[in-house]
Amino acid sequence: MKGLLIKDLCSISNYKKQYALILAFICVWSILSKSFSFLAMYSILLGGMMVLSVMSMDEAVHFNRYALTMPISVKTLVKEKYVLVCICIGAGSLLALIVEVIAMSTPWYEGTIEWVVINCISAFFLIAYTITLPIIFKYGVEKARYVYMAVMLVMGGAIGISVYLTRNTAVMLFDGIPHPMDNLLLTGGLWILDAIVIVISCQVSLKVVRDKEW
Repeated sequence: MKGLLIKDLCSISNYKKQYALILAFICVWSILSKSFSFLAMYSILLGGMMVLSVMSMDEAVHFNRYALTMPISVKTLVKEKYVLVCICIGAGSLLALIVEVIAMSTPWYEGTIEWVVINCISAFFLIAYTITLPIIFKYGVEKARYVYMAVMLVMGGAIGISVYLTRNTAVMLFDGIPHPMDNLLLTGGLWILDAIVIVISCQVSLKVVRDKEW
């Protein structure tokens, strides 16, 4: 698995100039608009997009078919992609936190993005990409993009409806519990949800790859 991870990370590094240019543009736009919220969110989104780019390159050269001719098990081939997703989303989340810390030192800091919110965004993106992975293994990256967009629209719609129904007021999930503990419970709940979705998705992907005719 280590070799596969190194191969994918090297593939991602080929796009470092493009990613850096995009982030620089978003950074300038955030400074001009005096809001770093979008930059923080885009950092997490970019982490997942890297995985799609890598899998698209693998698909173009039929790497999975080639890899299975080597002493690489289906289990290792599939699990490596889930590890890569977690690494990329984690790196994007870390960058988002750094952006948040820098934003706190600016005079126009709006205080709307906190570590709990970043954790929620990371959890939603991780779920979206995790749900998409079995579709990628089955039908390819291009067709899976539509599934990814559909998942994001459904989750975004659910969040939008929740915000509308609550009229932007804070909703305490655990009444009677101090606010810091409430945040910790929410974070823990999201991690558990992510873990469950990853395990289920990984099992589906394993079955898809094993049954696929290469």
